[in-house]
Amino acid sequence: WSPARLPSLWKNLEEFSFPLLFLFGANDIKYKPIAERLRKTFPVDYIPNAGHAIHVENPRLCAEKIQAFIGGISEYSDGK
Repeated sequence: WSPARLPSLWKNLEEFSFPLLFLFGANDIKYKPIAERLRKTFPVDYIPNAGHAIHVENPRLCAEKIQAFIGGISEYSDGK
């Protein structure tokens, strides 16, 4: 399941019909450029003091950012 072995899905990202949040570790030098590219279209946030495994290296902040994003979606959808 290595990303290097999977087909590119860049073109498919804009077709997603649900909100997306991309989280990256601030120390993940491979994914920082990808984050900047994604930032043009989607919300992107960094987890400080983390590399590639954000959920292991900074689990509390990772969970807080996911909860805040989901909470924002709920608030948005409640108004419809």
